[in-house]
Amino acid sequence: MSALHRVHGALARRPTLAAALVYALLVVVFLGAALLPGKTLSNADTLWFDPPWDGVRPAALAEPSNTELGDAPGQLQPFLWYAADRMPEEIPLWNPYIVGGRPFLANAQSAVFSPYTLPAYVFSYDTALTLAGLLKLWVAAFGMFLLASRALRMSWAPALFAGVVFGFSLWMVTWLSYPHMSAWSWMPWLLLLADRLVRRPDLLSGAALAGVFGVEFLSGHPESSFHVALATALFFLLRLVMARRDDGADARRLGRTVLAFGGAAVAGLALAALVVVPFAELLWHSADLHARSNDSVDLQPVSREFALGLFMPDFWGRPTATPVRFFVLDRAFYLGALPLMLAVAALVIRPNLERIAVAAFGAVWMGVLLGIPPFLQIVTRLPVFSSGHNSRLTALFVLALAMLAGWGMDDLVRGRWQEQRRRLIIAAGAAILVVPVLWAIRYGNTSIEGARKALEVAWGFATAPGGYIDPNTGGRACIQPCVEAGNIMQLASMMAWVPLAGASLLLIFLRVTGRLRPVPFAVLGLLVVVIDLFHIGMGYNPAIERRWNSPPATPAVQELERERPARFVSTEGIPQTYIPMRFGLYEARGYDLPILERFDRLWRQEVSPESSSVAKGLLDTPLTLRELSPRGLHVLRLLGVTRILQPPRDEPLSAPGVSEVYDGADARVYRVSGALPRVFVVGGQRVVG
Repeated sequence: MSALHRVHGALARRPTLAAALVYALLVVVFLGAALLPGKTLSNADTLWFDPPWDGVRPAALAEPSNTELGDAPGQLQPFLWYAADRMPEEIPLWNPYIVGGRPFLANAQSAVFSPYTLPAYVFSYDTALTLAGLLKLWVAAFGMFLLASRALRMSWAPALFAGVVFGFSLWMVTWLSYPHMSAWSWMPWLLLLADRLVRRPDLLSGAALAGVFGVEFLSGHPESSFHVALATALFFLLRLVMARRDDGADARRLGRTVLAFGGAAVAGLALAALVVVPFAELLWHSADLHARSNDSVDLQPVSREFALGLFMPDFWGRPTATPVRFFVLDRAFYLGALPLMLAVAALVIRPNLERIAVAAFGAVWMGVLLGIPPFLQIVTRLPVFSSGHNSRLTALFVLALAMLAGWGMDDLVRGRWQEQRRRLIIAAGAAILVVPVLWAIRYGNTSIEGARKALEVAWGFATAPGGYIDPNTGGRACIQPCVEAGNIMQLASMMAWVPLAGASLLLIFLRVTGRLRPVPFAVLGLLVVVIDLFHIGMGYNPAIERRWNSPPATPAVQELERERPARFVSTEGIPQTYIPMRFGLYEARGYDLPILERFDRLWRQEVSPESSSVAKGLLDTPLTLRELSPRGLHVLRLLGVTRILQPPRDEPLSAPGVSEVYDGADARVYRVSGALPRVFVVGGQRVVG
């Protein structure tokens, strides 16, 4: 007992260390399955459900773990493996295996110098995937704690609460395997240092801000880095206004602070210049820049009905159980029931400039996401937003709501509310509990039939009927009519929401009526939000067996290996990027952004004319081969393509000079005669008009 008392005393004297350890424990619990022997944090088992592996898939793999994270194993993990295989002996500047050769470091998403890539240079590939996930969650949560406790002046428990809400929100969890989350995880740290720069505009503050800016720019997703920098600049501006109003800071001092902030941002760019400069050059020569100019990829990225996901994220199913609608990644708004109530309470109790500004900041981005005038019309006419994927702005909304939730918790812990506002706090919480249920009842079919099944589904004891493995895509789908599965998922989502929201409302009621002391309230509040967010988010990032994480070369792939270094091309349905990069083959296709404009123009005009622009949306971004036309085949020969890889379920190819050389359960392979060799000398020229 004396040892425990000493540990408790040490942690009490070091609250920041205590918070860091709490988050470390939560992260380990949240992703603990991936830490077990023989496991890794990956969904690469989904590749086994695509050709060329689905025809030779082991019987032990009955269904994919999460098909919505397709870019992670198909594109991002091969980048990680490729970089780790070469570092630190050489910096991988070039990727010869896709799209006839591609800049590698310059694509930014390779994230060669990201802190979250470093584990791959020290540990095995499988271990590095798990460590990167652990680090991202911890950095995001702990950064929010530091922001809340030091810049926003919250006490320890509310700051810890805010960190849990931000780091373990469904949005951050669903994007965990992507470089987007790598960039977002540094957002609280930048806001913290921007606040410090305003309060103490010295060299140390500026250097620290520049350092984190540099690390954030290296994290692997420039568009998200822009969003993070925007949030930091606006928070810095808010802090300047407050310093002028509250502290009476003179204009000269504020001017020096603004210059220091700008200098820190420029210095951060300079620190990351070895990635930023090549990326800028690649972007300037890309089809993305020109084709998407003033043509947003998703003018209204999220249907307004998905706002219900703020309360019931499983209303449309989940990809790891029964998906009724796909792509949770764009509607993962959920931060928990108690945080929503506390965010509103923060505005009711102390509607000051700081809180109103943060609330307005979050509301603007949610308005853009849901297409609410005039937010959508204004923002999507601004540079970057006019040609970007604006659904990722949810990260800024999550940041704002986590801050407000922490403030609300802090107010209730410290007993700051006024008695005349007590009823309003309770009424707001009751509305948050009841209104989504009424909305769901009105929107969906939520009859009491199947209530027992729905209750089991709500708390993870069963899976709603209707899910199956689609033989055409290898993905999990919901078969027609999907009515039973949809009804059960909708009812289950309400059965999960009501007890959690009810417990949250009860906690607030007991606190504001004086029946619950601050410490029990804080402890129970933390427990409720952990249960809430862990119930929703755990398992979305699967922990699979390592033996399924790297599908082997099938006989069809081995046929391609025998022709190395000749180039090949795959028809639609076969994953891009993974096969060439993992097996050292050379493919004419590829999925890597931004796309060089001249190659994109050649491909879309001659090989795949049905996809006219990279600005049409996500499905037209990769360079695909849907049909083998005479013009397309001519260009493929010029690119040195000697083999074509085709899914076995497709209609066999028939074209002059194309002959089948392999036909198996995994794929078909065709020989293309007349292809140019990889290297040749032009023997003459003819000038034409």
